[in-house]
Amino acid sequence: MTETESSPQRPAVDARGANIGAIGDPEFQLNYFSVTLVALTARFWTEPLSPPPPPSLEHLHELGVSALLGAHFQIVPYVGRLEEQADLVRWRDALDTARSIRLLHGPGGMGKTRLAMQFAYESQENGWAVAVAHQHSEPATVTPTGAVTARGLLLLVDYAERWRRDDLESLVRDFACNQPGASPEHIVPVRVLLLARPSGLWWTSLANPLSKLGFAVDEVVLTEPDIADRQALFAAARDRFAELRNVPEPQRLRPIGLLTDPAYRLTLTVQMAALVVVDAAGRGITPPGSPADLSGYLLNREVDHWAAMLDNHRITTSTAQMARLVAVAALVGAVAYDDATDVLSRVGFATDAVDQLVDDHRMCYPPLLSGTALQSLLPDRLAEDFLARIIPDPGIPSSGDPWASRIPRRLLAVGDTNESLAAVPEYQRHAVIVLVEAAHHAPHITSTVLEPLLRAHPASVVGSGGAALLRLVDLPGIAVTTLTAVDTALPRTRHTDLDVAAAAISSALFQHRLAHSDDPAQRAQIQLEHASRLAHAGHRVAALAPTEEAVAVYRRLAVTRPAAFEPELARALNNLGIRLSEVGRREEALAPSEEAVAVYRRLVAANPAAFEPQFAMALNNLAVQLSMLGRREEALAASKESVAVHRRLVAANPAVFEPDLAMALNNLGNRLLELGRREEALALGEESVAIRRRLAVANPALFEPDLAMALNSQGVRLAELGRREEALAASEEAVAVHRRLVAANPAAFEPDLAMALNNLGIRLAELGRREEALALGEESVAIRRRLAVANPTAFEPDLASALHNLGVILLAQGRRREALAPTEEAVDIRRQLAAANPEAFEPDLAKSFRIYARARRTVAEHHPDALSAAQQAVEIHRRLHRAHPLVFATQLAASVRSLAEILEALGRGAEAEELRTQSGLQRLGHKDLAD
Repeated sequence: MTETESSPQRPAVDARGANIGAIGDPEFQLNYFSVTLVALTARFWTEPLSPPPPPSLEHLHELGVSALLGAHFQIVPYVGRLEEQADLVRWRDALDTARSIRLLHGPGGMGKTRLAMQFAYESQENGWAVAVAHQHSEPATVTPTGAVTARGLLLLVDYAERWRRDDLESLVRDFACNQPGASPEHIVPVRVLLLARPSGLWWTSLANPLSKLGFAVDEVVLTEPDIADRQALFAAARDRFAELRNVPEPQRLRPIGLLTDPAYRLTLTVQMAALVVVDAAGRGITPPGSPADLSGYLLNREVDHWAAMLDNHRITTSTAQMARLVAVAALVGAVAYDDATDVLSRVGFATDAVDQLVDDHRMCYPPLLSGTALQSLLPDRLAEDFLARIIPDPGIPSSGDPWASRIPRRLLAVGDTNESLAAVPEYQRHAVIVLVEAAHHAPHITSTVLEPLLRAHPASVVGSGGAALLRLVDLPGIAVTTLTAVDTALPRTRHTDLDVAAAAISSALFQHRLAHSDDPAQRAQIQLEHASRLAHAGHRVAALAPTEEAVAVYRRLAVTRPAAFEPELARALNNLGIRLSEVGRREEALAPSEEAVAVYRRLVAANPAAFEPQFAMALNNLAVQLSMLGRREEALAASKESVAVHRRLVAANPAVFEPDLAMALNNLGNRLLELGRREEALALGEESVAIRRRLAVANPALFEPDLAMALNSQGVRLAELGRREEALAASEEAVAVHRRLVAANPAAFEPDLAMALNNLGIRLAELGRREEALALGEESVAIRRRLAVANPTAFEPDLASALHNLGVILLAQGRRREALAPTEEAVDIRRQLAAANPEAFEPDLAKSFRIYARARRTVAEHHPDALSAAQQAVEIHRRLHRAHPLVFATQLAASVRSLAEILEALGRGAEAEELRTQSGLQRLGHKDLAD
């Protein structure tokens, strides 16, 4: 019998995995597939990679000098990076992998985009279809087209760290995984190349969920070019720039300084040096004397470009106004043409002039995407340097333009309430990211613009998402007051996109906050809040110590001032029970949970209006702890009382207390199901799902985790009543939601995903879809094995459950020998667990004994071992049945029947018949999935 898991309460489209055997076949490698290159969705759009436009000398002369550095023009022949190019080709052509994702990361200016484009064009020449992905905020410039025939799909995603996590996962799941040429036998080879500046937490939170979509995942850091590559690149760039700018004898031109200078670790700096020496030679002037001055030279040449456009009557905007326009464009990036005038009005340009300003800027900086305006100065590092230059530096007298300091404040002020988070326009998100990146190499931006802005309007950076927050935390010299303001603007409850970053901010502030507080009560509150942040981010072990410290402090305070601190002690005890349970210390978790309930019960007796909400929540958590320890009747009583209190609270204030009622209803349904009261459990589950679905529509970041848990539990209840198709639908939806959650925060949600996968596998197996069930079972085991290695106390029970079900599915497919290993491992784990806590784990051990016996008896030489396991299953189930006849009658019948069949196989038919008769079973009794 398989076992389903109801979701314990704490305060996607599924893609096929790679068919390794098929893609590893050399003959298969010669196949071509139907590949889609164009997609238009609410989250992203894609277009085919187009060849770079042939450089027009007339067109290039109309652009600023710096345009020659743009990767999109590919003016300079690609040289160097031979090993990196070869490594990308090996990754693409790997015969043993159908789907792969690689992150190529490194500092801005290291040459990631140019390397990727070189690889992409080479891939096109070798028969691969290449698509470029764009965020939904970029105006789409393509229309849907038919599929093409190719060896596979290569998908390029630049600035991947700036994508919203759910958008990036949707791109991979809904576009890359769903190519029309895919079939169960042959999967279209897919390679996704992500380009980003940083790696870090944004990537680690994404890599695991992408691997669950059937992708091999790796990352490569692009390191600085060696001296030989720098020399080759400088020569190639110098010669090409000289050709375009009609500068004779370029070989006489030398780099500025030595190419061994650390400044030349960036390939962009090498190209900038080549462009500067050529341009200076063409103008008959002396180039700057240091690599540090290259950016300033090129920015001066941009000003010359604007002045020339003005002098030639191509534009009417002054150079001073154009500088301000360029600063705005550097922050917001290209926006839809109709939005550009609104942006300029917002930052302070005269309303009657904005149309002309937009057109003049487009004349100086033609947009790369049609229908857009405010194209940023390229390369991006140059745009960031321009912001550093135009924003005044207090250490440099008369520097910059004071008006420019106002741009971010006018552009980004979106209010100070969390309600504004969902409404942050995309260009404001972009502006925050650019401003933070510019501050990483221009410290005066941090002190003069970024920090005052964030202290006044912290919601602007919060609304820009977790990736921007993580970069902010890493910003050198960021003030504690600024991080404190941002922390204050973060939601107090969990938020799936922000939890990881919120924990990072809390960790950065934690010691400072403790050091600056002498009040024991305040220090305990700091400990509890930090623990909550850590727990929401999935850092369960780290969350335990501060919770224990808070309990110790509040316990001391409550001795002398019980009226003031007993409520705080109860809250901390309740949290400690949760924290201990999350790390697998279930027996220890019971005592603080019981104490929390006892304290709250006294408080409610004196003041029910003040303490009933906390009391109801503590009862709910106590019920979960009791259930985990096998004390089902006590758990049911606590859960019933929790629901009763929550219903009273909802009657008075539904908006506040409905989320908690939904949680209590879901858990009461679980408790009833454990005691065999299936119809009652289902009704409560339906009520819980209905509430949570409504809440998740209004606030998915807060309530989608709860909805996923309720759906998972409801799938179990429906299956128990034989409503298998409905159970399958609920389980599929639960897995889809959990995959989205894991994309944002794997540490927090992978355990729940593994549980949902386990249950969905059971639902599929029950409907005869055993191959699909097996894939999900294996995925669940893989996740849980990894979790159990890191924390065996917390996750070994879950691993045993997944192994048990995997064995059942293998038996159902007739793969008997393969079923031996997982079923035996499940028995070994559960034997140890039951020895420590028989009340909690003996029911599971009995089930695993029975399935292990079935796996053993299918292999003739193992009949004696099978007999021993089956006898132990019957012995345990008889004992459990005497105590709980309604709950264990079916499982006892299955164990007796299994033992009887083994006796018959050993030629002991009379004993088998006597066993059936004594147990009241006929030969055709209950059948479980393993039959």
